[in-house]
Amino acid sequence: MFVKSNCAFEFLNPETGEKKYIPKDYIGDLPDWVKKTQLYKMATTLNKGCYGLETAYPQSSDNTPKMSSEEYELRCKAKAANIENSDKLSIIELIEAMKDSEINRHNELLAKAKELKIEKYKEMNNEELLTAIANAEQKE
Repeated sequence: MFVKSNCAFEFLNPETGEKKYIPKDYIGDLPDWVKKTQLYKMATTLNKGCYGLETAYPQSSDNTPKMSSEEYELRCKAKAANIENSDKLSIIELIEAMKDSEINRHNELLAKAKELKIEKYKEMNNEELLTAIANAEQKE
């Protein structure tokens, strides 16, 4: 079962006790047993804000996917990155727009790190920059 989640969930298999954790903004497959859990039922019913869990990618009238799960994942990430008209772009255009978005995000983080006088910020990736920025802002 393919899902897109707006927040983190930990599902517990009611029959075996197996746990399945999915992080915030997870896009991917889940075991079928997850559908049997109360948490799944609640998350798919609410489908708002942090509690949202979308359970399928778009289907055509004959119940076949309109797009592959990879394309759906890319389109969801583009939407989350606030790429304009992402639903109208081709796959190639989406990939280029995502690259541009990532470069812009990295440059914004570099500028913020420089402003906060974080050492060796030019050598950091986005995740490291975010952590260093958060630490520096807590110290202020």
